[in-house]
Amino acid sequence: MVAPDPRLEATGTETGMTITSPIESARHAVSAAQAALEAAQVALATAAAASVRPTPSATMLDVNEAAAELRVSRSRVWELIGSGALQSVKPGRRRLIPRAALDAYMASLLDGVA
Repeated sequence: MVAPDPRLEATGTETGMTITSPIESARHAVSAAQAALEAAQVALATAAAASVRPTPSATMLDVNEAAAELRVSRSRVWELIGSGALQSVKPGRRRLIPRAALDAYMASLLDGVA
């Protein structure tokens, strides 16, 4: 009688015998890992899409969005508004910066450099 291969795992079922080799087990593990990776990539893409970055076509930006676009702190944006260097409007309770005002401020920074 030949001894069974110890690398093979045998499982009895009602319909017969199923043999799983180490290669099949590894393929199953790789398949499960790929599915988990795809799920993580979808979650990451969803989180990135929900970030607070303003869209370039936004007509009005709040202070947080203007600070992100200028890459400065919110306090610095408030200082620029207070000094008159950056124009803003206040419809109701919110302080908003028009896109044109932000573009004009950035252009004035470039004029000072050139």
